[in-house]
Amino acid sequence: MIFAREVNDSLTSLVKKIDAETAKNKGAKMGSFVVFLSEDEKLQDKLKELATKEGIKNTIFSIDNPAGPNGYEVAKDADVTVVSPVIHENRYGTLGTDLPDRFLLWGVFRLPLKFQVAPVIEYRNGFPYVRTNAAQQYDGIPNSTRYPHFLSIDSRFSKDLQVSPKYSVRLSLTAFNFTDHFNPEQVHHNTADPACGYFFGHRGRRFTADFDFLF
Repeated sequence: MIFAREVNDSLTSLVKKIDAETAKNKGAKMGSFVVFLSEDEKLQDKLKELATKEGIKNTIFSIDNPAGPNGYEVAKDADVTVVSPVIHENRYGTLGTDLPDRFLLWGVFRLPLKFQVAPVIEYRNGFPYVRTNAAQQYDGIPNSTRYPHFLSIDSRFSKDLQVSPKYSVRLSLTAFNFTDHFNPEQVHHNTADPACGYFFGHRGRRFTADFDFLF
């Protein structure tokens, strides 16, 4: 993690080296980011231009106030401050899989002519997630905020066709999230991100057709 106050050649050279090492160690889930302590309104555009021009793809840029985030004593006269990897202090919170309320209903209804319908209905709390600040420190109690409530109504409509005394084929059409309820899978969780709290990754209503050989 690097705190910087302006974009210059020496900082750019350092960031490019770190970005290259981050790319080499993706398998180890290495992360790197630079926090710019500035009130320059044009800085965001400058950083976008810098990342494009220098090919920086693995290092995250963020912007904070000149004093820096709470918990870090960034020297006012230092143009660049390098901080060791983030190690969170011990905190207590709920697990990331905590679901206090969940309703799940499923079944299979056999219809005439070897048709059948298999619905599945699920309604539950959203999973909790951790909010962090520009320094990648916990923002509040870990996992104290949640995704929106999850609702999915799925159903599979199928029919069996006998192709021989021993074998048959099952043709089916499956509908997922039939109500097109907004069920995001990702969120911008860093408070330094202008889009913090924005949920995305929603997979809307969709259909699949498939067949199975039965023997």
